[in-house]
Amino acid sequence: MKRTLLCLTLIGFTGCAADSEYFGTTDPPPIQRVVYENHGEPETLDPTLSILTSEWTTIGSMFEGLVTNHPVNLKPMAGIATHYEVNDNSTQFTFYLRGHPNPRGISLPTTNDLRIEFDEGNLEEDYSRGVPAPPANIPAHWSDGRIVTAEDFVFSWRRLMDPKTASANAIYAYYIANGEAINKGQKKVEELGVRALDDFTFQVDLRSPTPFFLKTLWQPFYVPLPRHLIQSRAPGDSTWTRAGTIVSNGPFVLENWKPYEKVVMRKNDRYYEKDLVSLAELVFLPVSDGASYVNLYKAGEANLQDGINTPKFFLPVLRPKKDFHSLPAFYTVSYAINVTKPPLDNVHIRYALNMATDKAAISALHGTEAAPAFVPDYEDYKHPKSVMIIAGGKTYDVLAYDPAGAQELLALAGFPNGMDKSGKLTFDINFVKSPMERVPEILQQQWSNVLNIDARPSLKEAKVAYQSQVDLSYIGLMEGGWFGTYLDPDSFLLRFPTGSTYNGTGWTDPVYDKLLAEANMTLDPRKRMEKLAETEAHMLRAMPVIPILHDTLNYLQKPYIHGFRHSTLGMPTCFKYTWVDVNWRPTGDR
Repeated sequence: MKRTLLCLTLIGFTGCAADSEYFGTTDPPPIQRVVYENHGEPETLDPTLSILTSEWTTIGSMFEGLVTNHPVNLKPMAGIATHYEVNDNSTQFTFYLRGHPNPRGISLPTTNDLRIEFDEGNLEEDYSRGVPAPPANIPAHWSDGRIVTAEDFVFSWRRLMDPKTASANAIYAYYIANGEAINKGQKKVEELGVRALDDFTFQVDLRSPTPFFLKTLWQPFYVPLPRHLIQSRAPGDSTWTRAGTIVSNGPFVLENWKPYEKVVMRKNDRYYEKDLVSLAELVFLPVSDGASYVNLYKAGEANLQDGINTPKFFLPVLRPKKDFHSLPAFYTVSYAINVTKPPLDNVHIRYALNMATDKAAISALHGTEAAPAFVPDYEDYKHPKSVMIIAGGKTYDVLAYDPAGAQELLALAGFPNGMDKSGKLTFDINFVKSPMERVPEILQQQWSNVLNIDARPSLKEAKVAYQSQVDLSYIGLMEGGWFGTYLDPDSFLLRFPTGSTYNGTGWTDPVYDKLLAEANMTLDPRKRMEKLAETEAHMLRAMPVIPILHDTLNYLQKPYIHGFRHSTLGMPTCFKYTWVDVNWRPTGDR
């Protein structure tokens, strides 16, 4: 596809954007078609193996799990399951799937509950548009016509935990009874705590009380898989995910995938709620370059964005436009530290770096919120406000901005005035191309001014950066954004338990593992949040990461697109509600 890039310089960009209340063309397409800018290319469309945000967005349009997310508050809604039962200590969940003749327990909300008051004015966005939810006793189908059953979930979840699959997501399903032992090769996959009581009843045993388990189940690695298709191929054969072959159970099916150009989907006419799906075609464009990201939208070659790739220096131009939207994200920009290699294996140096970082100045420059801790505050969760340590006979708050204290701790680490006998303290600030790519230079300047050290920004290709965190081959710091994948502090803190694929720092601590496990077993919500804050404080006392800021999603959305809602988790809640007003015109043209 030819992509026309307009106004590539900032001066030209501002000039061509200033003459309209909208940014760029607003002519709606003649059909129900949305072109969505995804900030990266999917590496896989296998839900079990997917790890990238761009993959989860794409896969989430094709597959649906036990629950979906409410488009605004993100609370669990009915997906393939319509009802569930949970025992008194939250160690067993029983799900009644679509098609069950007599579902019991708690009824999950449906699209019948989706008339929601909109943010601006007193308008309402009717996500269901008057289309009634289908009866619970009508089964869901795969796109090839087969019925989705509880055995499909059993197969999928066993495949996730099977060490032969080598899924990086398996560690996040250790809540399931025997899951960890199976993934480590200590038990057979058939011993996983899941079972099909009948075709439409799926039961899960958990290793300990997990009251927040329901929130996690929207994640792509928990979706059912078409076992009849996968089992018909040789073990390890990934061709089942190709266009023309793949079978899915979500609102869309894969039509075409041209790597690094586009992923095209069409409406799934066998989806259980097909009458609600308006879009005939959904196109994902992988766009990593910030200028291209903005200008493709302006030219009308895309009409919706993921909100991750908008360059920060464009925001003053975009904010006044009616089609610009901003949303606080459950997201922290931070720098992982390889604690296994000198010089940053010394915790006092790590303290000094954090205390010498003026996060308020960085966040003010980017129009975001400073991050004194790793986990964002959310509802009943309040992050630690201070972490006190004693060093050299003095007490320090290592979460505070304290240049003088940072200098003292650096001296205690053997680098008075940033130097030892061999010269200046030197290491890399590794980063990837992103809207935050100016931050390493700011850190370099701040740390040079306060600590007299030589921290050198080093641009890395995304794949190289990811792999170097997996194998801990990098030296110094590595930039990384961390999205919570469900609205709970656990979705941040699960990065650091022993064995986590996503840790990226080399820091592990059995005490941390125990604290996190005990917090998550706590059934009282208030006490659980307090224990999670204690767990975060324990991690921050080791300082394996330096939190910098909590970011926002900044995106453009054509005014003729309705029923779309970005999620604070960094991904759309669901495209099945989205529709195009093909007759839309600016107010003055009507």
